This record gives sequence, structure tokens and C-alpha cells, in this order.
Amino acid sequence: MKTSLRLLSATAVAALAVAAAPAHAANQMVEKSLSSRPELSAFYMALKRTGVLNELNSNTPYTIFAPTNQAMEDLNVDKYACFNAGKCGAEIADILRNHIVPQEINFNSHSVGAVFSIDKTHLNIAEPSKGRYRVEGHKIVKTYQQFPGMLYEINGVIASPQEQVNLVRLEYIPVAEVQTEVVKQTTTKEHYYTPDGFPAGTTTKVTTTTQVQ
Repeated sequence: MKTSLRLLSATAVAALAVAAAPAHAANQMVEKSLSSRPELSAFYMALKRTGVLNELNSNTPYTIFAPTNQAMEDLNVDKYACFNAGKCGAEIADILRNHIVPQEINFNSHSVGAVFSIDKTHLNIAEPSKGRYRVEGHKIVKTYQQFPGMLYEINGVIASPQEQVNLVRLEYIPVAEVQTEVVKQTTTKEHYYTPDGFPAGTTTKVTTTTQVQ
């Protein structure tokens, strides 16, 4: 099951690189539904800039679980440093695909249970109280019909633990924030002499110390 992750500030979204040429044109209904709602602009722009929007077939009804701008902006920028560097386009695209299901899911007629996103990610839909639904634990705050398909606003971002780990890239963390271990070796020699003052031998001692910088 996926777990929650708050990510993608407006700055991070703007830093994403545009993906390679798409396989086909975007689904116009999905694009229209998202672009017409300012409260979903961060998610919409991320879909465009990563190229995920252009992966959608024009004749397929989709259900979109779209995180609100607030959910997208409430991320731990200190932990997910590669977002700030704008070098996580592929990782972000993987997370965005979790929010798109290639079928219409209307809670008026669809039974609660598991569905699968376009990248075959298992999504659990629950109804903790009558008429109130959650997807992967995230509350559905608004519902829109898009013909064909459905659009739901959710108050979180869907990402697995591994997808979260993929966002924490050491090489993108500022050098000042990285602690490294430094190993130092100290070599000392002790000389031995006979009672008459003649050299009797030498021993070498190597001392190894480790410190964090």
C-alpha cells in the first residue's frame, strides 16, 4: 500500500525538466479539467513538465486523484533536496502516475476496494464514514465529473516508501549539510638500545582514529 508524502513546492515544479517527445497527444478532457481549476495548478504543471500528461490516451476515460496546491507545497524541502535541484524529473513522474487510473470511478456506482493506476500501482479506496471517501488514506475533498471520467481533489500525495527514498539523493544535498567520516592514521616509531648504548631494534606503531566532519 502506498503511504503519504507531501511534496512538490511551486519552486520545485518550475524546476522540472521537460520530458522527451510524448508517444501521443494529451487527453484534452483531463487537461481541460485540471487547467480550469487554480487550486490544482501545481499538479497540472507537474504533469505537463514531466510529460506524464502526454502519456494519456485521448479516447480513454480517466479518474484523476489530484493533490491540491496545499498538499503539493507542504513538503520538507530540507529532506527532499533533489527537488530543489530540479534533477528528479523521472522520480516525480513515477509519483504523478500513481494518481491516474485508466477507468471511470464514480463512487455512486463503484464499490469500495482496490484499483490500479496507469503504472499498475495498487490504490486502496476506503469509505471510513458514509459518503466520505479516502484513497490511500488521503481525504477526497471535492468531486468533479469530467465527460468521460472523474476528477477528485485529495489532501495528500500518493507515494510508496521506496519512491520517497528515491527523492532523498545524497548527491543533491548541499556539501555543508553532509557529514562525512574521516579516517586518520598516525605512525610512531620506538627505538631500543642495549645497556651499552648500541641500537637494539625499532618497533613501529600505527594508530587509527575516525572523526565526523
